This record gives sequence, structure tokens and C-alpha cells, in this order.
Amino acid sequence: MTSLYFPLDEYRLRWSRVEQEMKRRGIQAAVVWGRTSASFDRAGDIIYLTNYFSCTTGQGGDISSHKARTFCAAILQQGEVPELHADDPELRPELVSTNRVRNHPDPVESVIGALSGRGVSGPVAFAGSDFFPVKQWRRLVEANPDIEWEIHDDLVRIVRFIKTDRELDCFREGAEIINPAMDILMKRLIEGDSEAEAAGKAIGELVRRGGTYHKVVCAHGDTIQYTCSDPFTGYSTAAPSQGDMVRAFIIGPILQGYYFDPGRTAVVGNRPSSPQRALIEGCVSIVDNLCDAIRPGRTFFEIGKLGDRLVAELGSDSGGAAAQYPFYGHPNGLYFETPPYLSTVHDHLDAVVEANTVLGIEAFVAHDGVGTAGFEQNVIVGDNGVELLTTTPMLPF
Repeated sequence: MTSLYFPLDEYRLRWSRVEQEMKRRGIQAAVVWGRTSASFDRAGDIIYLTNYFSCTTGQGGDISSHKARTFCAAILQQGEVPELHADDPELRPELVSTNRVRNHPDPVESVIGALSGRGVSGPVAFAGSDFFPVKQWRRLVEANPDIEWEIHDDLVRIVRFIKTDRELDCFREGAEIINPAMDILMKRLIEGDSEAEAAGKAIGELVRRGGTYHKVVCAHGDTIQYTCSDPFTGYSTAAPSQGDMVRAFIIGPILQGYYFDPGRTAVVGNRPSSPQRALIEGCVSIVDNLCDAIRPGRTFFEIGKLGDRLVAELGSDSGGAAAQYPFYGHPNGLYFETPPYLSTVHDHLDAVVEANTVLGIEAFVAHDGVGTAGFEQNVIVGDNGVELLTTTPMLPF
């Protein structure tokens, strides 16, 4: 029988950490929003607090019987168990961490009623302004005139940044799922399978092992400078030719919503030309050096400066994937927990590397007439360095 992956005391620890953050900010009450169903990008806060993920479909469309579909919320008040507001008609109680659940076909209306019933007024924190629909926001504001909404989008995310021991073990278990799939993906591409065939075999391995994914992105030949060959699927039905560079990433909530995004670049037939070898080995060296430089206490900006220097030394032409990702990594957790980025051009330049976090360390480098190489490793930051989670060989030749 399926049950909670994490024990209840893990969730109580999380609630306590969020409550401490609320106290630090002087917050008595908060409404934390999520968007789940077909989307993981804004599901993390609600998964973290309650383990809830909606089974409904549609991206927030309103009809007469249901409104704000796929949206959900947790009401937090100091000293109280979080109250989940879900748009599913009923939930399996063994799969959510809180015993305070309101099921409603209109989660915004449900939250409005709960706040009124609690007599909440004055300042209230709101987490989710970066994705919450304007029309739903207007309903919330108009229905609660005695509430002064304060935006705290990072209220839960800042707590999620440092992983618990159980979360780190979940990442380790997730690595045992994604690594064999990534091995298969690159092996099949190197042997000349079409992108779709290779992705299908990799996805099959993920699913067989109990994992899931967001996207498998592949590129080769004439599309190697782009993030992927087909933006809708991530992969095309075309097969690379002997000597083509191929690049692939598996991206997604591999286990319990925790994200991996390893990437590799190779050559079909495994016999790279001298320019291809120089580009691929140079990109691998950048990622390896960045991983070696990760230590608690170093700033993300410092690591970004190192990446800039290493790329300048190797040389990189502009455009394509190399321009799309002007950074060298990001925190991983319940999706990509950014900001901050390992970068010299993004905000949060004073962010500091901390132990018990998970990072994606990456680099893209382009040489005109050769292609674009891209690699990414997922690592756990320890007190004295990193623990490598993703083990597919970076240099198969």
C-alpha cells in the first residue's frame, strides 16, 4: 500500500523551520499557494509542507462549477498545523501530511472562507505572486478588505534550500533511478539511435524503476546549438549520423518531486575529431573545476567568476544554448530552487554556498563549425566538498 515517503516527524520538522522563519520576519499568518496537476514548477512549497499534488487537469480555467483549477494553498499560523486547501474532491489521507484539509472546487473561495472564519486581519504573508493569476488575486483582495497582503514569495523556499538528512537520502535514492536511464540515453545516441528512440528507452528505464520526468532534451548535428531539436517534445524522430555531436539532458522530479538535470555531450560512433574532442574535453574540465571549487562559505559570485575565466580560457562563440544559460549552476530541490544562480550576471550575487544543499553544476561552450557542448552534474554539498550524484561517464571515448 502506498504511503508517505517521509515520516510525519519530517513534516513536523519542516513546519517548525517555516514557523521560525515566520517569527524572524514578524509574520503571524501566511497563505502559501501552489500550482500542481500537470506542472511541477510551482508545486514545491505545497509538496514540501503537505505532500499534496493535484490530480485535476487544466491550467486554472474557470467554469461555473469549478474555479482556479490546479491551484492549492496552505494557510499557516504560528502554533498551528498547516491547513491544506485542495481542489480534488477527496484525498487519500495516508498520502498527505496534515490532518487539516479542505476540499473545494474553488480553492480561492475556500481560502477566503477560512480566513474569514479565523478572523484573520492585518498583515498576512502571501507566497506565490510570481504565478498566481491576476483575476484570482483580485477576488482574494476584494473579499478580505481587512487583510494587508505582504509578498513573501521565498518564505518556504528559503527554508527548503537547506536539505534535511532524509531529503539528501531521497536524492541518493533518486540517483539510483536516473543514472541507469542516463547511461542508456547516451549509449543509444552514441550508437546512432534516433533521439526519440533513445529518449523512449531512457524514459522506460526511469518508469521501470519507479521514477518520473519532466523532459528529455536532445540535440545533434544542425540543431546542436539549440537547447533541443523539438521544443514541444524535447527530442525529434531524426537519427544522428556517424560523427555528429549529440547532447542530451534528463530533467525532472525523478523521485518524490526532487529534481535532477544531468547533461552529457558525445559523438556518434565515439570517434570524435580533434576539434570535437577539444571542445568536449574543455567543457568537461570546466564542470570538473567548478565542482572542485564548491565549498561552504564561498559565494555564488565567486564560483561564477571562476566559470567566466575558464570559459574565456577555452574560448566560446556566442548564441544558442551557450547564450541561453549565462550561469554555471543552481540549487536543486523540489524543482530548480532559484535564485540564486552560480553567475556573475544574475541577482543574489552575495548568496553563499552552504552544506547540505544540492546543486546542479553546468557549462555550455560553443565553437563555430564544431558545435555546442553542454554538461551538468548534480551534487550534494558537504562540509569539505561535493558528493557526486550523477555518475554517467562524461568522456565515453
